[in-house]
Order: sequence, then structure tokens, then C-alpha cells
Amino acid sequence: MEKESEQYLFEEMPVPRAVAALAIPTIISQVVTMIYNLADTFFIGQMGDPAMVAVVSLGMYFRPFRSLKKSSHKL
Repeated sequence: MEKESEQYLFEEMPVPRAVAALAIPTIISQVVTMIYNLADTFFIGQMGDPAMVAVVSLGMYFRPFRSLKKSSHKL
């Protein structure tokens, strides 16, 4: 059943509707991640240590590189 729905999505569905069907879950995921990072930065900021806030703020930019490094070890 899932294979048929994927085939319909990629072969027959109108392009704007297919893009929306694929983009909406991605957008929701990014918003959830952003809210988590903002809350994390806020609560670390309540500690009053600027170095901790800097580490947390920069950490979100280095997370994707860490996952790339882990996935390259699986090869």
C-alpha cells in the first residue's frame, strides 16, 4: 500500500501538491527543533555564565557536522 502511495506522489500528483506534501513535515520538524534550541538557550542563559550560553548557541551549528562524521564511520 505504501509503495502505491509513493508512486502516486512522485508520478501522478500535481507538482505543487506533491511539494507541499513533502515540505510540510520537514517544516514542522525544523520548527520543533528551533523551539527546542531556543528553550535550551534560554534556560542555559538563566545560569548567568556567558561561556555556557556561547557553547550552547554554537553547538546547534556543529550538530550536523557531528552526524556526518558518525555516518561516515558506517561505510
